[in-house]
Amino acid sequence: FLRCALHTRRDHPDLFACADYYPLRAKGGSSDNVVAFARAAGRQAAIVLVPRLTRSLVPDPATVPAGPDVWGDTVVLLPNHLQGREWIDALSRASVREHRPGQLRVGDAARILPGALLVSR
Repeated sequence: FLRCALHTRRDHPDLFACADYYPLRAKGGSSDNVVAFARAAGRQAAIVLVPRLTRSLVPDPATVPAGPDVWGDTVVLLPNHLQGREWIDALSRASVREHRPGQLRVGDAARILPGALLVSR
């Protein structure tokens, strides 16, 4: 996964060197269990989703805190300038779309892995 993240950094240097930073707010039943932020430079954008305090999500430490069953109704709210985009997770290569305008379901973004590095198309 580190290799995928480093390739993304190589392929989108402006996002990691001089892009604007936007903290993202989550809402829903597990909103306290996710930290999210975006970086944007021109038409390029990336969103990082990281789980936290996962024991309350999956009490069994052998269970990966990923997927819609774990995250339920939890969404990340997107500012206007990041809405209406298609996102690709650089770690899993999965495509992620907005659930509703301005909302990304955490369970869709973290469908396979506990976190995500989404890059806009």
